[in-house]
Amino acid sequence: MTDSQFAIETIVAPSTPPGQSGLAVIRLSGPDAVTLTDRFFRPKRSHKRAAAMAGYTMSPGDFADIDEVVVAVFLAPHSFTGEDVVEITCHGGSAVKRAILAALLEAGAVIAEPGEFSRRAFMNGKIDLVQAEAIMDLIGSEAKRQAASAYGQLKGRLSAEFKEASASLYRAMASVELMLEFPEHEMHAEAMAELSDQVRSLGRMLEHLSQTYRRGRLIHDGARVVIYGEPNVGKSSLLNAFIGMNRAIVTDIPGTTRDTIEHHLELGGYKVIIVDTAGVRETDDVIEREGVRRSEEAVAGADIILALFTDRPTEADLAALRALQAEDKGIVLILSKDDLLDTPGRQARMETTLAMLKQALPAASVISYSAYRADDQALLAGAIAARLDETDKAGASDLLVTNVRHKQVLVDVAAELAEAASEISAGLTFDLVAVRLRHAADRLAELTGDDVSEMLADTIFSSFCVGK
Repeated sequence: MTDSQFAIETIVAPSTPPGQSGLAVIRLSGPDAVTLTDRFFRPKRSHKRAAAMAGYTMSPGDFADIDEVVVAVFLAPHSFTGEDVVEITCHGGSAVKRAILAALLEAGAVIAEPGEFSRRAFMNGKIDLVQAEAIMDLIGSEAKRQAASAYGQLKGRLSAEFKEASASLYRAMASVELMLEFPEHEMHAEAMAELSDQVRSLGRMLEHLSQTYRRGRLIHDGARVVIYGEPNVGKSSLLNAFIGMNRAIVTDIPGTTRDTIEHHLELGGYKVIIVDTAGVRETDDVIEREGVRRSEEAVAGADIILALFTDRPTEADLAALRALQAEDKGIVLILSKDDLLDTPGRQARMETTLAMLKQALPAASVISYSAYRADDQALLAGAIAARLDETDKAGASDLLVTNVRHKQVLVDVAAELAEAASEISAGLTFDLVAVRLRHAADRLAELTGDDVSEMLADTIFSSFCVGK
């Protein structure tokens, strides 16, 4: 869709999900939004027709003998899209929604493309690209911290940081362009050093911001918590008990679980994806071997590993866990099936093993666990939440990068600025420095959409839902 079409077409789409619901909202945006609404809308009070309403007002009435509705009018430029917007709240039956949409489409409205309302808001300067992406993040949020992060970006916190960085970069560019324009005013050594420091400092700030993506990804995408161990140590029983439903088959036969099983939940305000895995062991069974490979793949992508044992782990087990811990993965060591402590000598072995684990991996959480004790589910939840809090609070800044596109741009710009600072310090020609700084500025402008290709905009907005 071209920009000129945004100015002449009035679009319409449901803004609430498909299916039945108590209420539904149908949204129009464009120059004819009010006129099209008034063709069908009969207000309970005659002076409250859409055309007579001021912005941000509502009026109840009937819509073309289809349904009783409430019409809300938001007049340009004081609307989400910056255009005239009408929102029709009707009952949420499929037939009602279809009939209202059909009437508006027959009258001249066109069905909105995915993300078109948000794209119009972006094109009309109501939001920038970071805020547009935050809208979809907020809609897709499954946990409190995920929603809070998206809301902060929607309110412009991250955009303000990017724009301040752009302003600092343009100030440095102005000094370089001045030297290119008036070479007779050569910079003295102190000014050159100051300019180099300014560019280098900005690059380091952006690099530091890019490094918050590790925490940001944890909040945005969710923490992957992988249950790992040998066959028959209680992995599937733990999953079922922890999530409160029978997702995984549990038997006494080793190798029952052959594939990974995932379940999403919220824990301590975080989105968590808990993953049950096949038991890890050497096997000649082709299917089980594939299950073991997938288990190891899940561990490689884990943020937190719940390592289950029913007895003392080997030195090889401990070495593998130390290696995973060195990769910044949270480790929770679980001595499982401790409801079997009445087995002769088992309690003494468990106590010895617990003490050994705490000494061997002091940074790991170590708990004794039974899937049959309700208190142990709370104990396990607390251990996972503590690991998540440690990771989230590892950085000093509350400002987080949660989008991989933002991270990559920041990494690229930081690298360009580091090169530019070195070139200034080395006394290289300002033509080369100017090219680097201009390229860095162009890349930085991609973040907020101040300079963005139509292809990138299409890619971002096409991932939106219809009606947003």
